[in-house]
Amino acid sequence: GVLEEEFFKDDIKAVEKALHLVEEWNRRGFVDKTIRLNIPDVWTFMEGSNRAGQKVLQEPFIDDYQKFNSNSGWADDETPWPRVMQ
Repeated sequence: GVLEEEFFKDDIKAVEKALHLVEEWNRRGFVDKTIRLNIPDVWTFMEGSNRAGQKVLQEPFIDDYQKFNSNSGWADDETPWPRVMQ
């Protein structure tokens, strides 16, 4: 409904702000790698699905994804790259 639409608008606005911050970070060159942002989109389930009409915030698939931490709290901090990704 209308409330759901507002939540997704807020999510997309937050992503736009994050993109601005990431672009500024990259511009300043704090590390020798480029940070990229995975930008989501609002998708609506199609008719025939058990969730037909429901909306979700869907992120694109990331090829060669590498996780830098774990749910147990471990984090790789051996180099600058994983440290900035935390």
